[in-house]
Amino acid sequence: MPPVTCYICGRDFGTKSVGIHLPSCKKKWEAEQEKLPRKERRPVPTAPQDFDKVVKGEVKGKDLAKINQKAFDEHNESALESCQFCGRTFKPQALASHHRA
Repeated sequence: MPPVTCYICGRDFGTKSVGIHLPSCKKKWEAEQEKLPRKERRPVPTAPQDFDKVVKGEVKGKDLAKINQKAFDEHNESALESCQFCGRTFKPQALASHHRA
């Protein structure tokens, strides 16, 4: 069974463990955002369409691969920030050290 990609953190999980992972990942995202100034805070990334079916184990094969790609894209667009100079994407903390380099 292929892994399921978390749309918040971008990590891969088994179909049974992704349902356990999501609530703690959302809490971690919100806790990290609370540390930032209000202007820099971002909402929790949104789940791709039919992601609830993936969590329930109802989606398999090519459909799962498509949803995983959507989840990965959502993570890249919502959770990562791109460098204004080179265009690479980083987590916010890594982007700060990338700018210093």
